Amino acid sequence: MIAYLKKQAETHPSAFMTLLGKVLPMQLTGGKGEPVNLEFSVRFVAAEEASDPGAVGD
Repeated sequence: MIAYLKKQAETHPSAFMTLLGKVLPMQLTGGKGEPVNLEFSVRFVAAEEASDPGAVGD
């Protein structure tokens, strides 16, 4: 399904965006009508740790 949607987005971008606009919600709200809270995290690691595939995303 994902491959099909990707192909449609590439070959028929106008129709794909119209479909996307119909299936995505116009407004997001959190629980009890409250605003949605977003949290972002940034992690810096030393170059030695970054070369270890198990070090990132522990």
